[in-house]
Amino acid sequence: MRVCFLLFVGFFSIFANAASPNGCGKGQHWVKPHARRAYYRGDGTYVRASNVVGHCQSNPPGYDVWNAKLMNGRPRYWHPKEEISSWTDEERERVLEALGELPAVLKDEGIDGIFRLKNALIPDNPASNSFSSVVLYDVAFSKQFNLTQVLGHELTHRLRKSLSDAEFASFQKAAKWKVDPKTGLLRSHRPENQFLRRNGMLSPEEDFCDDVSMYFLQPNKLKQIAPKVFDWIDNHVKLWRVK
Repeated sequence: MRVCFLLFVGFFSIFANAASPNGCGKGQHWVKPHARRAYYRGDGTYVRASNVVGHCQSNPPGYDVWNAKLMNGRPRYWHPKEEISSWTDEERERVLEALGELPAVLKDEGIDGIFRLKNALIPDNPASNSFSSVVLYDVAFSKQFNLTQVLGHELTHRLRKSLSDAEFASFQKAAKWKVDPKTGLLRSHRPENQFLRRNGMLSPEEDFCDDVSMYFLQPNKLKQIAPKVFDWIDNHVKLWRVK
């Protein structure tokens, strides 16, 4: 009888710890019950829609640092016409998972916050950044976008700022950005099918951020679409990792 009682207490204790926000072990966090929409991870893996039950989950890489940087409100000096939104449990989990997919070289800890706003002044823009802040808009969590790629793109803007003029000029040459003699502006001389998005054709900076984030998330895709750009990144990434 005593053995049965002890077994019962033991099972109850295990169940209580699994169901309690305070019962998660080291390196874990409590996930609140929430409805999760279907989405794709950065590597293209499909995650189906589900009603997530409360549970303990292993922390993705960098969880402690980035969990503290999911901010409410609006970044300092941000455009006042962009309306503030609130983080949902689903969105917090997805952002932290997405950040865990990204390499350390992109996760500049100088970022002071990732904020949630409703809609950008530029229609269908999923995210933006300024100084040391990143903003995610409602559409970033829709099926129209891959959240990990969106975050990777915004964080790569920070990496771009760390490159010397000569290094970025080297990228432009490999990616076939040249000055148009008629307009004096930089223009791409790669065919459209070698760009990951049409927006990448707007400027070398947008092209760079698309390409670098894809290099880390789906390298085979980048290598197939734009092999010379892939080779340039592959040759330079070792330098970025030691900065």
